[in-house]
Amino acid sequence: MEIGLQMRDGAVWIWNIGERHFPGAVQIVDLYHACEHLWNLAPKLYPNDAARQKRWVMAAQDKLDNGPGGLL
Repeated sequence: MEIGLQMRDGAVWIWNIGERHFPGAVQIVDLYHACEHLWNLAPKLYPNDAARQKRWVMAAQDKLDNGPGGLL
């Protein structure tokens, strides 16, 4: 049994194309774009608190870099 693996930037349209052409493949967001998404999410979680945003992103990035399987 073959399992496909595809790395993407997280854009929905790219994921939809991947699913259409390679159904069942595992799709993973690349590290650069995963971190970019974290920075975009932080202000929504902690508005008006730049220090808290940075601490949250740094902790989440550490989990991506060093955690078991990169899971948040």
